[in-house]
Amino acid sequence: MDFLKDQAMLLVAAIAALLVVMLFMVLKKRKRGDSASSACSEALAVKEEILKMVPNPVVLLTGQYTLVYLNPAAEKLLDSPLRRNLGKPVNGLFQLFNTQTKLPVKDYLDLNHAGASVNQAKLIHCIVKYQQSINAWMNVTIQPIELHEDPMKSQYAIFLEDVTATRAVESQLNYMERHDSQTGLLNRKAFEAVLKASIDDAKKHGSSHVFMALSIDQFKTINDTVGYAAGDSLITKVVSVLKQTVAGEGDNIGGRLAGNDFGVLFKESTLFSAANKMKIIRDEIGAFQFNWNTRTFPVTLSGGFVVIKKDTSSAARVLTESDIACRTARNHGGNRVIAYRAESAEMRQEQSNMEGVWNLKKAFKNNSFELFAQPIHPLKESQFGKPFSHYELLIRMVGEDSKFVPPDEFIPVAEYYSMMPELDRWVVREAFSYIAQVEPTDNPPVFAINLSGQSLDEASFRDFVMDELKTSGADARMICFEITEAVAVNDLTLATRFISSLKAEGSSFSLDDFGTGVSSYGYLQSLDVDYLKIDGIFVKDLIRDGIARNIVESVTQVGHSMGLKIIAEYVEDDKIISLLRKMGVDYGQGYGICKPKPLEEMIVPHLAAKKKTAAAV
Repeated sequence: MDFLKDQAMLLVAAIAALLVVMLFMVLKKRKRGDSASSACSEALAVKEEILKMVPNPVVLLTGQYTLVYLNPAAEKLLDSPLRRNLGKPVNGLFQLFNTQTKLPVKDYLDLNHAGASVNQAKLIHCIVKYQQSINAWMNVTIQPIELHEDPMKSQYAIFLEDVTATRAVESQLNYMERHDSQTGLLNRKAFEAVLKASIDDAKKHGSSHVFMALSIDQFKTINDTVGYAAGDSLITKVVSVLKQTVAGEGDNIGGRLAGNDFGVLFKESTLFSAANKMKIIRDEIGAFQFNWNTRTFPVTLSGGFVVIKKDTSSAARVLTESDIACRTARNHGGNRVIAYRAESAEMRQEQSNMEGVWNLKKAFKNNSFELFAQPIHPLKESQFGKPFSHYELLIRMVGEDSKFVPPDEFIPVAEYYSMMPELDRWVVREAFSYIAQVEPTDNPPVFAINLSGQSLDEASFRDFVMDELKTSGADARMICFEITEAVAVNDLTLATRFISSLKAEGSSFSLDDFGTGVSSYGYLQSLDVDYLKIDGIFVKDLIRDGIARNIVESVTQVGHSMGLKIIAEYVEDDKIISLLRKMGVDYGQGYGICKPKPLEEMIVPHLAAKKKTAAAV
């Protein structure tokens, strides 16, 4: 719009300059003795010749809004010739209306009244009504040409620029910027602005509004079982029911906050009134069944609501608290709506989990993770004194206070919110970049990388690892993947496919936390692993717990009979080391051997000569 305004003003300035030159010529003629009438006639002729060349419609008016001239473009636009309108009021030809109030624009030739300086052009964005039934959005530029004490003798040039098409495009772009393309509801950004306005209204006038967050309980199940197209169709149908229910209910506003998360703002509403409306929405959705191909799914909603009052602090807080309440409702089986209560221990825990998610997202954005390494060391006395050459890689998250956040604080959050695949990808990429720096030898070091079940359940994860292996140039022989027994059993087909692909490249595998599953030995025969890592709960109580000793001995004997190496974790002191050594356990890992250290530090002895020197410096 600013560009169009600039162009219009440039055009006006150019024409005004020509008219000034023309008037100067007329004055010179009058000084030479030419009659005033002949000079004015000549001035009018020059004006008309100039305005005929202007491609935009131009209208000349007196200060009394009487028509003096129409250029050909104006005659064509208004579908009315000059001879029929000359000397008549311009209101019979066209009128200007305010775009907001839709009322007529009055006194638009009064430049002083409009705040403009004399001789200065004025631009009005308005609706122009002409030809009885045509209403067009126009930029109307008013330029004084001859100002006189007698308004009848003053003249103004009116330049008309139709911007209806441009306005329509701008309106469409504005709509697209504010609305979700799939549902037509307000998007999160626009909805937050509405919430902020409601909070401001509550602070200023003491009014009360109720905001409700809604989530489709069955969305993930339908997405996972019958595909994303079904999920999209479900959203469309649910939103259709939601719109019909909310429509006509005063100033209620609906928005799509995320994939299957929606919001409804009940403006100027009491809690009782909003609760009744919430019940109607739930009943309508509950009566609706989703059909996809030959399958039928029941559909229910979970919701959480927050009352917006004078002391409500921000839109972000409203969204957070309503989301916490909604998640709590879903955790209780769904198909219910509950209020956010700050004193609820369950909601405080849910809030803590969400804060953990935010911290994880920040960490991904800022790359605030670091890999540590803890040695997995041979327990035989003949090898125990040798340098470390086998490690487990451990991830740490750097908090906002620059202190490390232990894994047991953020890993459960990543697992609960299905963020483990992203975390595993970061670890694989980072680990491979370090391993690629290690100098190849006949007996290279081994670095064990933990993988989650969520990653192995993704068929694309194997391709990701293979691509990273090729791109990084890391030696596959130096890589051992640790998977837990529960992960391997969860999807045996995907697990065995992953194992066989990476073993073909030269990598090894370790089965972690072995011994806690009810069918450990049965599944062990189906998995082509190289190491068994005995669950630490048995190792840490080895000295005083006879049952734990029996389990460790049993696992060691079975593993050795299958040609596997046995690793004991949670090795905390020399007594445990001595006992494990007697049992024939091959490797130990724990603080009794070495605490975890940054991988950057631990890997130095294995780097190529040049890089080792640089690291030492």
